[in-house]
Amino acid sequence: MKALSYVGELTLFIWEVLKRLPRVFSVIPSIISEVWKLGVGSLSIILITLFFGGFATAYQAAFQGRGYFPEVYIGMAVAKAFLIMLGPLLTGLLLAGKVTSALAAEIGSMKVTEQIDALETLAIDPYHYIILPRIMATLIATPILTMVGEVSAMIGGGVCAATLLHIKLINYIEGLRFNFLPIEFAGSLVKSAVFGVIIGIIGTFYGMKAMGGAESVGKCATQSVVAASVLVLLFDNVVGVLMFNYL
Repeated sequence: MKALSYVGELTLFIWEVLKRLPRVFSVIPSIISEVWKLGVGSLSIILITLFFGGFATAYQAAFQGRGYFPEVYIGMAVAKAFLIMLGPLLTGLLLAGKVTSALAAEIGSMKVTEQIDALETLAIDPYHYIILPRIMATLIATPILTMVGEVSAMIGGGVCAATLLHIKLINYIEGLRFNFLPIEFAGSLVKSAVFGVIIGIIGTFYGMKAMGGAESVGKCATQSVVAASVLVLLFDNVVGVLMFNYL
């Protein structure tokens, strides 16, 4: 029964957000502000993590394929791994940990200090002016951060290829271009957009569930990270099957 209650609450929350969607253009300045805050605040961790992810992927591809395929395939292995799976997944999990908890804590603090109630008293819709801009911001910022992270990963793979593997950069770059399929890049963006919606919805949903005091805010922030991470992993498989099943 508790699981059904949770699903029902989440469904009603999403419905409340969807009802405000036609008026999204009235909160564009807030969306831009949130995108900027989210993007700049998360850029460094995305760049560093995916850089070393690309570095490790190139090294492992060379180690596992040593003597079996030419060095040009190292670049292809990095490109395929990060476009199809690792790029959006790592970005989604990093943002699920950083952004979801921040959203839950921010909105939860507003809830327990009765700022949300004050807005409602002034006839200001919190779903329209607080929840919707943050969900739209995560929807927009996550694909952008994913693209930047994928570039960082390919640079990391190139550094590994040039320094540890002694592969000419021209061969590595040719490997990045080899067998490139536009639908893989499109699938990466679709995945990251879905992850962005999940992160925004879960973070704001758990923030609105906070009540009582600081302990409740911390509990909701922790629960939001767990829920967002599980859903990111789940939808990574769902979207991957739907996008790449017929390639």
